Amino acid sequence: MKCNSFPFIPQRASIFLQSLVLFLFVMNFPSVICTYLWHTCDNSSTFRKGSTYPTNLNLVINDLFRNAPKSSGFNTSSHGQSPNKVYGLVQCTGNISPLKCSKCVVEANSSIQEGCANDIGGRIWLGDCFLRYQSSNFISTLDTNGPILVNVNSITGEVFKSTTGRLLSNLSNKAYIPANKGFAAGSANYSASGMLYGSVQCWRDISTKDCRKCLDAATTTLNECCSTNQGAQFLGGSCKVRYETYSFF
Repeated sequence: MKCNSFPFIPQRASIFLQSLVLFLFVMNFPSVICTYLWHTCDNSSTFRKGSTYPTNLNLVINDLFRNAPKSSGFNTSSHGQSPNKVYGLVQCTGNISPLKCSKCVVEANSSIQEGCANDIGGRIWLGDCFLRYQSSNFISTLDTNGPILVNVNSITGEVFKSTTGRLLSNLSNKAYIPANKGFAAGSANYSASGMLYGSVQCWRDISTKDCRKCLDAATTTLNECCSTNQGAQFLGGSCKVRYETYSFF
């Protein structure tokens, strides 16, 4: 199923995300959500096919594909020497199987190679994983930049807003626990018949302190921009936060 394209929504960026741009996507029916979420490319420089850089990039991608499913869905890799050294990272969502993680990494690599072509770096968010490669070392460095995807349907009222904030805060507190490896998911009632579902995920290369910073920035931004929306996703360079009025995990 092909993803539909939608217009941009102009909106004030959060103070935590100076380069934040808000994008629109429609999610009327969970069954038709595309796996692809978003990608960005570093086009500050390009490489030639057949040169040293794409060779090192392929070695990095192979490492990530081979080892991520065996290491609880996370791995980093680097190959080569400057200026052709390549760094890579993959993070699968904390509640998926190794097989699903493997499939997501393969799909992410195919999509980012097509989307970023010969650009020196790229990052892609899919529903079940995140993949990034770069010519500079970004590993273990906090990055809260990225888009927000918003469900355009609305629910007004302070109860819904406060329930969203409380749920995401509680999930963030669970994610900080080392045994949870930066991931937590759960639900809460915002009315007698209304349920709210949420999940948070930090990439495992960052510290617990930076995980807290990333999730705090994400939840604050979602509260500022999207408190009346039925759902939203914060897609950061070091973490991901999502809430919906339907079960998505």
